[in-house]
Order: sequence, then C-alpha cells, then structure tokens
Amino acid sequence: MVMVTKVPPRPAPARRPLRLLLAAGVAATSLVVVPGTARAEDEKPGGTTLTVAVSQSIDSLSPFLAQKLTSTSIHRLAYEYLTNYDPKDARTVPGLATEWKPSPDKLTWTYTIRGDSFWSDGTQATARTRPGPSTR
Repeated sequence: MVMVTKVPPRPAPARRPLRLLLAAGVAATSLVVVPGTARAEDEKPGGTTLTVAVSQSIDSLSPFLAQKLTSTSIHRLAYEYLTNYDPKDARTVPGLATEWKPSPDKLTWTYTIRGDSFWSDGTQATARTRPGPSTR
C-alpha cells in the first residue's frame, strides 16, 4: 500500500511587479541627463553643455542615416528640424521653416526659413548657405 499526500502548489513568485520595476529603471536610465564636463576653453561665453547618457547604441549621428529611436531622439536635441509635430494632435507645426508649400506636381517643396536662424559658425541660415547633407 502506498500513501499519497497532496502537496498544495507553491504560489508563483511576484515577478510581474519586479519586471515592471526593472523595465522602468532601464527606461529611466536611458533618459538620464547629466551635467557636461567640457573644458572651459571649449565653451563659448554664455553657452552651456548638455550631456545625454544613453544605455543603447546609436546607429548614426547623421539625421539622414539614423534609423534607431535613440539616435533620432538625440537628433531632436542637437538639430533644428524644418518642421516639428504638435504632441497634442501630431499635426505639422513650424520649426526652422515658418511656412512650406508643394509645387503643383507635388514633387518639390519650398520652405521659408526663419530670419533669426544661424548656423553654428554664426552664418545666417539660408538655402544658399546650407550644409551639403541637407540636399539628400
């Protein structure tokens, strides 16, 4: 004769809250902004340095080549875009351009650049003074 005893199953460990906590920690770590450590001679008078720490690799610092979300998020901090999106309803709003219109065949767009826009070297930002990669 064999005696069989039923043992109640162990309750599952509470992993879901732990996983959520870990995921939130990783996400928060990727968004940490720390003060810059630039040398004094590198800073311009009245300028500031922003250092962004990310926990993921970036694929490119070129806004024309980057595909990862981390890279494009950094671009939003570093570059002014011609247009932006309104976070409330995702409609297009002015950025570097104050207005834009398509050609009749819709193959060419014409942008009007803000008059108070300058390149990092102090040159006024116009279509004629644009850097090469913006023609892509």
